Amino acid sequence: MSPRARYALGIDFGGTKLLAGVVNLATGQVVGTAKKKTSASDGPDELMQRIFDVADAALKSAKTKAKDLTGVGVGVAGQVDAERGILLGTPNLSQAIVDLPMAKLLTDRFGVPAALRNDVQIAALGEARFGAGAKASDFLCVFVGTGVGGAIVRDGELVTGAAGTAGEI
Repeated sequence: MSPRARYALGIDFGGTKLLAGVVNLATGQVVGTAKKKTSASDGPDELMQRIFDVADAALKSAKTKAKDLTGVGVGVAGQVDAERGILLGTPNLSQAIVDLPMAKLLTDRFGVPAALRNDVQIAALGEARFGAGAKASDFLCVFVGTGVGGAIVRDGELVTGAAGTAGEI
């Protein structure tokens, strides 16, 4: 990591689109964004190329480079093994995308740590810290998009369960 590193890259990987944003960690300001469609016919290689492309476009929009990043975070509409950074499956996309080591591929590409988690779990954490759940110790988030997802927050912490899917609908 560069001593100048001061940005984070976030990627929202949904059933119909990829959104990427670069955040200035000193100010919390989003300084660059990009969007690209996902495709149900993509295999793992095509999917990762789309993710790299949208990430590169967000970095370009922010007028910064990968060397300025501190890390990459990805929220995925699917089942993930967050501890190992593996995308287990994507019910709204290609069934060929199974056991994809997404965090490692992103780390290899951008040279910084990458983390992967279910998108609704990430949204629930955001609500717990900064949003509608900030004053509640326990709540359930349900999001309806291309699919339906859920996440549970108890005592201000995400409840994942033994398989990492607690709250999923």
